[in-house]
Amino acid sequence: MICALELERLGRAKAGHPYALGEWPFEIGMWVGKAATPNNLGGAGDSDQNSAHALLNRWKAGKSDRPIPIETCPWCNRPLKPVGFLLLPPRNPDRLEIYCREPHQPEARQVHARMGPCPFQRGVSLPVLAVDEQIYRRLPCFLISTIVASTATVRRAEDQIKALFGRSQSRVFPPPGPEREDNFFSCTVPTATKVCSPSLRAWRAAHSSGWSCSSTPYRSRGNWDPIP
Repeated sequence: MICALELERLGRAKAGHPYALGEWPFEIGMWVGKAATPNNLGGAGDSDQNSAHALLNRWKAGKSDRPIPIETCPWCNRPLKPVGFLLLPPRNPDRLEIYCREPHQPEARQVHARMGPCPFQRGVSLPVLAVDEQIYRRLPCFLISTIVASTATVRRAEDQIKALFGRSQSRVFPPPGPEREDNFFSCTVPTATKVCSPSLRAWRAAHSSGWSCSSTPYRSRGNWDPIP
């Protein structure tokens, strides 16, 4: 979806479409912790062995696995090769651009021939941000995150929320569990303002701890009772 939106935006801008989709790219960010994606871009002479620069160099040399959990092009499904991952500009990089590349083997090319040329092979990089430093700078319109999984992230939560959303606090939606005061099918009304009606019903349910949020409705036991 994000790839299609970005191609549509670029196409409208090139054609001078009266209903343009803005000057800023549609992008998706992967903010999933340093165990899966790099925190920093790094560069030549950088001693950080976990930077994107160091991880990409080891991957391209065949000494480690890919540093970013994206194996195929999200548009054409061609395998993403190390040659398509570029830190730019080379001397002091401020971004990681990811391009799709045509396989060298004729058999592999034939497999994806039905998809036609990929629009993300030359000139237009995939709208994917996979380095934290770049995500904070570009603020993608769509974000995949696991911000509750890292102790370091919890300690720096306020700073990171400000960097991403421009505010000091953020609420998770949907919530990780049912909220008694306000959920998807009922809400708590203050007694002073509550208007009772004989037709109203109250839902009473109980479930043990250990069940996931999605299984709660199936494990709950309750009955409908008139509100007194």
